Amino acid sequence: MLGCGVGGAVALGKISFVQRGTKRQRYVATTPVLYPATACRSDGGRVYVGTLPTITPSRVVPALAWAAYTPRKKLQTKRPPGEATKVTQRRSNSWNDFQRKLGGKRLSMLQGVSPFVGGEQMRERYQQERRDAPRCSSCPERECEGDDPRRCSWNEFQQLLSGCGLSSKQRAALFWEHRGDPSAGAAFAAAGRGTRGEGSPSVIAHNVVALPTEKKVGQQQRVSEVFRPIEMPRLGYACSNGTLRAERPSVYITRGARRATFEKRGLPYVSNLALCNCRDLFRVLEWNEAAGIPFFRLCIDMFPWADQYAFEALPDFPEIRDTLNSAGEYARSMGHRLTCHPAQYVKLASPDAELQQISLHILELHSQLFDLLGYSHASPENKINIHVGGVYGNKPASLARFASALSRLSPHCRARLTIENDDSETGYSIKDLIPLSRATGVPLVFDFHHHRFNNGGLPEREALLAIVTTWPEGVRPVVHWSESQEGRRPHAHADLVAFPIRLHGLDSQLDVMLEAKGRERAVLEYRRLATVAYLHDIIHPLLEP
Repeated sequence: MLGCGVGGAVALGKISFVQRGTKRQRYVATTPVLYPATACRSDGGRVYVGTLPTITPSRVVPALAWAAYTPRKKLQTKRPPGEATKVTQRRSNSWNDFQRKLGGKRLSMLQGVSPFVGGEQMRERYQQERRDAPRCSSCPERECEGDDPRRCSWNEFQQLLSGCGLSSKQRAALFWEHRGDPSAGAAFAAAGRGTRGEGSPSVIAHNVVALPTEKKVGQQQRVSEVFRPIEMPRLGYACSNGTLRAERPSVYITRGARRATFEKRGLPYVSNLALCNCRDLFRVLEWNEAAGIPFFRLCIDMFPWADQYAFEALPDFPEIRDTLNSAGEYARSMGHRLTCHPAQYVKLASPDAELQQISLHILELHSQLFDLLGYSHASPENKINIHVGGVYGNKPASLARFASALSRLSPHCRARLTIENDDSETGYSIKDLIPLSRATGVPLVFDFHHHRFNNGGLPEREALLAIVTTWPEGVRPVVHWSESQEGRRPHAHADLVAFPIRLHGLDSQLDVMLEAKGRERAVLEYRRLATVAYLHDIIHPLLEP
């Protein structure tokens, strides 16, 4: 079915019939795919997607993992005049070059090069020269002359991609990016802007695949018939959006105050800060929807000094409650997942009764935040993720204190709780936490980066499969992924993710929180790199002679 919603997105269900010109083609989506839009409607098989007040017709493109909705608005990607001329000169095709070399420009195949060489002979000579041409390491698929970056002709490349539903601009972007010209691919990378028309990245519709048609004898196989969806997990980021933070005025959800300011200006001041944070949460979720990022981590810092007062005591609480409820409704309607991760000072295993009581209170505040967002059904879907805390010289005793403290939490809070493994060699590994999870019923979150420093003798794959079994049916397990920052201590997190995320065949079953300092940039860059690698793996064999 093909579904539309105003102010939301175009969603493809399991099987869709979409009008493309005079042909009616079938598409299948392994999971619903959302195309960003502030308005959309369906009319006679066509999908209309656009940004208010203009609604423009758009085709739902198949096959290519990176095929995204491209607005008609001209992309703001310009080249210096010199570069543009250079690229234009590259676009001659090798067949025309061959004809010029043999004498005469733009000779037809029938004309040949002389009365004694017909079109068929000319074509045979051309093919023979291509077969005998020397290879080089930089472009092994085709011959090259000097530093010519072409690996096959522009016309040949267009023929390979014919029938894929791509515009000429998209084909050109892939053609030149594939040949070591990354700036040429920027036109496509900038496609698919967000609700405000600027600053938001494209959506990768990596789950849309055209159903293969019966191949006729002698017919060349097209790219649209061999493409398969990328196995990419749902990726998320934590707490702050650097793109929105850089805007003027800034959009962020962590406005705070120093302790002295809080004591001097009181509840009215922090109440106003909390209200601004809650309003901006809605804008962050809208940006995430436009960017195709349905996984986001909240933080209790939305309420400055939250452990010093009751939420209901804030002067702006009625408006805060309504704003959060609207944000929660939006997240649920768009299929977004919201979670949180209390700070490291939450230590339920502490032998200090006062510290343990403070930790319990902070966890209840996080649970109340999800209640205000309208999540009446408490489950690890909206997880509150914590560490056990310190070892305090005795792991078994500390684990027993932790399990005992869980019984003092409210049912809603406990139902949302998850436990994560530590990176310290003396801390709690997945192997240490599995018995605790079985005894308490609390799911485990696997942090790959932490496991590299404290694996407890358990291989990575075995540890991952073990934590998956601790999650209730119908709730996607969550894992954390990050990498070490070069030039700093190994435990420090890097800005981006440079290496493939290895989920041991569970890519479509897990949600991955990228704990990278680049936050949303890390998600977008990883998605771009994974898509480029996928395309290269598929297109290279098709370009071989």
